Amino acid sequence: MGGGSHLVKDPATITLADVWRILHADGHVIGLHGAHPDCPVGQSIQALLGEIDRGAQRALEDELATTTIAQLADRAVAHGDLRAVA
Repeated sequence: MGGGSHLVKDPATITLADVWRILHADGHVIGLHGAHPDCPVGQSIQALLGEIDRGAQRALEDELATTTIAQLADRAVAHGDLRAVA
């Protein structure tokens, strides 16, 4: 019984940034879509949005890298949102 997933690494070594990178392999934060190739305005905007998206991705990953899965679980247990598991 039980089901679910099991970690193959120590949760103290897995950051939320690691999880985010796995779940968002394309790396986009703001969901960019390609502009029509014949539209110079769209192409220019896409390039600018790409720069913004890369900055947002770095900021997001930097923030998520400060918390591990173990820390998140400990916080949830402390708040009574998750029962401690052995």
